[in-house]
Amino acid sequence: MFETIPDGTPPPSNPDATQDVPLYDNYLTDGTLDTPVDWVTGMGNISLKDLPSFFRTTNPKNIMFHFMKAEVEDCLKARALIFNSFEELEQEALQAVVSKFNFPDIYSIGPLSLLEQKHVPKSLSE
Repeated sequence: MFETIPDGTPPPSNPDATQDVPLYDNYLTDGTLDTPVDWVTGMGNISLKDLPSFFRTTNPKNIMFHFMKAEVEDCLKARALIFNSFEELEQEALQAVVSKFNFPDIYSIGPLSLLEQKHVPKSLSE
């Protein structure tokens, strides 16, 4: 089975990671999204605006957050992981996954959009 999930998902050991993010009515315009994020292993120099919007929830029952938590837990049971990226771009993040979760089989095969242009006949991609 092949499933894709976005990068930057918090570890299952900390499902409440977003509850500490101070959000309120004008957080989109007051600079709050420029707050540095230091809890995403292997990804330095990022801020809240770089993460998917469902990470900015203060609702512990947010459906997308719990869906992504379940997806990460499933990924940790996999024999291998495939990333839609290339190693030179995200070497630090890929190495963090290898060392933190002891994954020997990690493949970066992207960007998939370029592979599609080169290897998938136009009749199949439309």
